[in-house]
Amino acid sequence: MLISIENIKQLCNSFGIRPSREMGQHFLLDTNVVSRALTAAGVGSKDTVVEVGPGLGVLTEQLVEQAKRVIAIELDPRMLTLLRSKFAGVKNLELVSADALSFNPGALGLTEYKVVANIPYQITSRLLRSMLTSPTPPTSMTLLVQKEVAERMSAPGGRKSLLSLLVQLHGQPERITIVPAESFWPSPKVDSALIHISGIKSQEQLAQSFKNLELKEFWQTAKIGFSARRKQLKNNLQNGLHLPQEQVAEALAAVGLEPSVRAQELEVGEWIELAKRVKKYRSK
Repeated sequence: MLISIENIKQLCNSFGIRPSREMGQHFLLDTNVVSRALTAAGVGSKDTVVEVGPGLGVLTEQLVEQAKRVIAIELDPRMLTLLRSKFAGVKNLELVSADALSFNPGALGLTEYKVVANIPYQITSRLLRSMLTSPTPPTSMTLLVQKEVAERMSAPGGRKSLLSLLVQLHGQPERITIVPAESFWPSPKVDSALIHISGIKSQEQLAQSFKNLELKEFWQTAKIGFSARRKQLKNNLQNGLHLPQEQVAEALAAVGLEPSVRAQELEVGEWIELAKRVKKYRSK
């Protein structure tokens, strides 16, 4: 069901709100998408949920009905005024005036929580990096993002990028549904997609798969590998890590990779093993 745009406009007018493109404010009108997001996230009566950019509170309304505790992080003071009025007396909702990119779950006493949000397009990559690499990451993230970004996050072998590597290193992304631009007001220029990232690893779990490899060493290898996408991976590694051709060839062969392989063709596990092999050569 679509919420009336006229009703949304009247609500905004009553609080002196004009959507800010600079802040990526596109308000969701389709309540069916909200229901699908909560179903995908598996929000239940024992859950703590963090919402980023609640805006007019369309998603928030259903979150407070289903979750034990909802923490909504909003940067825009105008929205906070509206939300405080709209949800006055709702005891399981905490409205936090903050930049989500600086979100510190430990400061709020969070040890286990889910993220469900319609996030501003322009902070998607930075927010993912901030939350996934947090000392206390969420157990899952269910997000409305640009369709193209959702495709990159869940990309299979042959279409990998640093973004898909980040997301798939930490969890398992699944695209749930496409959300057309007209499902928002004001309508963005592109369609969106609902994506769910499950099984997000803690730092301890990630360390177990890395063993003798530091996270910064992994990312150094990956970033150099993707530095020139049109070139073969061996050339990027030779030039970026200053390793002899023979050592790079040995490292690729040890992971079972062809000499002609390109960075976008590797799966996460292959990147981990390759980074370990490269580290051995660099430490000699």
